[in-house]
Amino acid sequence: MNIGAVYSHLNGVEFLMVHQPDLWGEVRDVISSVDAEACRTKEADAVTIAKALDKSEKTINTHRDKALAALRAAILGDEQ
Repeated sequence: MNIGAVYSHLNGVEFLMVHQPDLWGEVRDVISSVDAEACRTKEADAVTIAKALDKSEKTINTHRDKALAALRAAILGDEQ
C-alpha cells in the first residue's frame, strides 16, 4: 500500500519527521508492507439492483416507498 496523501492535523507529520524520524520511518514501512489487493472486499463486477432491473435509483426508491406505504396502510388500517 502507498501513502497517496497526508492530512497532518496540528503538524503531526512534521513533528514526527523532525523529532521522531525513526518512528516516522517505521510508520511508512508498515504502510508499505500492507498488501492492498489482499484487503479488498468489494467485487468490481457486482451488479446493483438498478442496473439489474435497468431502472434508475430514483424510480426504484419511489416504487419501494409506495409499496411500503401500501403495506403500512394495510397493516394499520385507519389508525394513522
